[in-house]
Amino acid sequence: MKFIFIFLFSVLSCEIYDVTVVGGGPAGLTAGLYAARLGLKTLVVAGEIPGGQLTGTSLVENFPGFVEGIDGALLIGNMRRQAEKYGALIKEENAESVSFTQFPYILTLGTKEKVRSRTIIIATGAFPRRLGLLSEGALFGKGVSTCAVCDASLYKGKKVVVIGGGDSAFEEALLLSRFASKVTMVHRSGSFKAQAVLRERVMKTENIEIKTHRTVKEICDPEKGFVTGIIMLSGGVEEKLACDGVFLAIGHEAGTGWLLGSGILDGKGRIAALPRGVFSAGDVADEHYRQAITAAGSGCKAALDAYYYLQNQENVQ
Repeated sequence: MKFIFIFLFSVLSCEIYDVTVVGGGPAGLTAGLYAARLGLKTLVVAGEIPGGQLTGTSLVENFPGFVEGIDGALLIGNMRRQAEKYGALIKEENAESVSFTQFPYILTLGTKEKVRSRTIIIATGAFPRRLGLLSEGALFGKGVSTCAVCDASLYKGKKVVVIGGGDSAFEEALLLSRFASKVTMVHRSGSFKAQAVLRERVMKTENIEIKTHRTVKEICDPEKGFVTGIIMLSGGVEEKLACDGVFLAIGHEAGTGWLLGSGILDGKGRIAALPRGVFSAGDVADEHYRQAITAAGSGCKAALDAYYYLQNQENVQ
């Protein structure tokens, strides 16, 4: 009985927020900025390592307003300070779980703290799958990339490799072919998941070559600090391919692990349905664009949707 009383007291006594944003990337911080500026009591649960993928980007050149580009970590830092300037409370903690069975909704943090909120914005991003190689990690952002839209222009007249066999891999290869002198696609099997129309376009593109039944064993050369090539395995035989850049296109994992058991995910871990007063923003819900600017825009939209939802609730009452 004592434990139940303590639990109920902690839940009932915890602070109630108008908006709780889960995620500390461009979507979450923009949502926090807009919600706070609209006069809503706003909490941003930014994660223990806030900032999303931008914090690992040394130079962001395609975010509007920065002609010479801006360091990714600096951009995120500016977004955070701007949200705090207008009153958003930011906690560098992880969300552990959430309950949508009672209102206000109850969010449990990694510290076991309970947060009650009238609305929730899910902005926990998506994370590109990686090969798991030490050299891949050492060279990430130094020739290893997961975004051709972001980095294709850096490889004018150079040779690049695209790893993968789905729609994303073929789209990346086609975009890169407009800049690079040679694009080599590497895939572990002989069949592709990509749409037929994309496969046909790639086949007709002169500077794209496809190598199948190969796995990447190593990305060269971490000790030099930049990519010089890859080592592939085909039937147990090593094969080296010189290149200047490696683009990973082997899929993404949505940041929805903390939502397991919430009842809103489909069998693949994607958000399938949102309860009333719950909104999503950024890459966690965007399987197509995955850009900092589109994430920020969707964060703005989610905050406005939360504001209008709360306004309607007040009018009904």
